[in-house]
Amino acid sequence: MRATISFDINLDQVEDTMGALVNQQSNALRVAANILDNAGRATLLEEVTEAIDLVESSAIQLQQYRDMLVSFEQAKFETMLPQQAGQPVHNLGQLRETVESMKGLDGFLAGIGDQEEGDSDDQVPEEG
Repeated sequence: MRATISFDINLDQVEDTMGALVNQQSNALRVAANILDNAGRATLLEEVTEAIDLVESSAIQLQQYRDMLVSFEQAKFETMLPQQAGQPVHNLGQLRETVESMKGLDGFLAGIGDQEEGDSDDQVPEEG
């Protein structure tokens, strides 16, 4: 049986909270590894099937956690960095690339602003 849980936490606690959830999956993976380490005490088919079920369940849950983290990262930068329509970010690697390219754009724009300020300082007002 599965359940969906929804709750609010402070932004600075998201990483730790998700880390705790991710860490819980290590328990199921340890059980699966233990079953495989001790295979042969019961029916091998049953043991292998149980181990596979545990690994698959953990993999599905970890994928959900990863998707949640990607969505969180996207939402965090969505208000700060404009996204072009039609180019969704599907994973954390693409998100990092987008953020880095936007940082480069910010630096470029800041350089233009600095250059314009420098140009206006160099101009001497003409006396009339």
